[in-house]
Amino acid sequence: MKEHRHEVNRWHRIIGEVALLAVVVALILNIAFYAWARPAGILRDLGSVVSVREALMQGYVDAPEQDALTEAAIRGMVDSLGDPHTTYFNAEQLASFNEHVQGEYTGIGAEIDLQDNRLRIVQPFEDSPAWQAGVLPGDIVLEIDGFDTEGISIEESQRRLKGKPGTQVTLLVRHRDGQTATLTITRDTITVATVRGYRRLEDGGQTYMIDPDHQIAYVQLTQFGDKSLDELTQVLTDLKAQGLRGLILDLRDNGGGLLTGAQGVSDLFLPGGKTVVTIRGRISAEEVLETSDKTLLPDTPLVVLINEQSASASEIVAGALQDHDRAYIVGTRSYGKGSVQQVMDLQDGSGALKLTTARWYVPSGRLIHRVPGAERWGVDPSPGAYIAMSIDDQIAMIRRRREAVSDDPYAGLSGPVTPAWITEHLLDPQLAAALGAAQTRLVDGNWPTTDENNTDTIRRQAEVESLRRQQSELAEALAEVERRLADMVPGPVIDDVTGDPIPEGDTPTGGDTQEQP
Repeated sequence: MKEHRHEVNRWHRIIGEVALLAVVVALILNIAFYAWARPAGILRDLGSVVSVREALMQGYVDAPEQDALTEAAIRGMVDSLGDPHTTYFNAEQLASFNEHVQGEYTGIGAEIDLQDNRLRIVQPFEDSPAWQAGVLPGDIVLEIDGFDTEGISIEESQRRLKGKPGTQVTLLVRHRDGQTATLTITRDTITVATVRGYRRLEDGGQTYMIDPDHQIAYVQLTQFGDKSLDELTQVLTDLKAQGLRGLILDLRDNGGGLLTGAQGVSDLFLPGGKTVVTIRGRISAEEVLETSDKTLLPDTPLVVLINEQSASASEIVAGALQDHDRAYIVGTRSYGKGSVQQVMDLQDGSGALKLTTARWYVPSGRLIHRVPGAERWGVDPSPGAYIAMSIDDQIAMIRRRREAVSDDPYAGLSGPVTPAWITEHLLDPQLAAALGAAQTRLVDGNWPTTDENNTDTIRRQAEVESLRRQQSELAEALAEVERRLADMVPGPVIDDVTGDPIPEGDTPTGGDTQEQP
């Protein structure tokens, strides 16, 4: 029996050694193939990451959380690109991202991004808690419930802004005029209505025909979500059946959304075979997106409203319509966000990577994206249609729209809506100019003509915006220094000799104003 047991153990040992050898050979072949298939040096770089992780796991004074180390390594690689649009989502953040794209979630009701290392409000959705509390497009969020947002990520911002319906969050914001405000917002379930008319009715419906005499309609598209194209198509189909003769498409404060939405919206107005946008990346082949032959409104005179908060998909639509001479563009230069993001699920199901893979170019071949040092980006208004609005003007217009919920300016209107009435009662000169342009086109057969060149005006306005932003940042930094000084020196400076407070500008008694060796 003993010999039998020795025989079995011997065969077990042989089989084990063979299996171990097979594993080692497979590992060597795998490493060799990996080294051959990947760029030179990647194994060395990954080896450093593995070594650091191993040292932390074995030697750090407190036991590290393994998943946290892995996620931090991923975020570190992503952050090194310096691209706020390339982000990593863990499983929880990915679910939140999908909620925003689908158009229903719980939070304050605002589209956000990052600007100059701070959280920025692209736009608060109308009638949302953020809108009702006084949040404005372009606001910089300095604090969320006392938490400093400097260096914050989009994911962390979403986590802090979201919460159960009925709970509150307090934001310290800096408006574009440099003024700060503390706003307390009650969270709620947000259902984003992406298509709006010029007037909301008491039953919640929308009125679109802003000028019934000329059959000119106004449609605002707030974002390019999953349902946006279907909603807009239905509204335009209904308006076409009513005898639509002219259309104002408002893309102001529209921060973008789905690329397919931009292509679909362009398809509504352009004939088949027209270039909507060209996508160029470092690795992927150039891709040209074109319109189909399913155009809904190929000839209806079209005015498109844009401003400096119109970004991404909004710029694709405006740029395509402008380059094909299909629309008259009114407003100010758009934001200049022309990069393509692809959401890639990670193989282990732990999350996803939203990765910038390419940039967008309008049909004329010009880059939309605002790159450092560029003098031109985004989409410019048509010649003579640059309608600037100061920050104070924009704030007044938005507040007037907010007040219109309870104080309807149309209630006392006895005649037709005119550009002059819009300017006086809605405080919206851009919409007034758009309506005037559409009326001119229908009456005279041509868009308003002018010899004015927008280029220099737009360039100056962009520089003014940049300087104002720098001014606000410097003021914020100075306020922080003063606050820290006040914390460190809470009272007046005391003279060491007399024990009396020293007036500002004086030196202590017996003090030497020269440096000592």
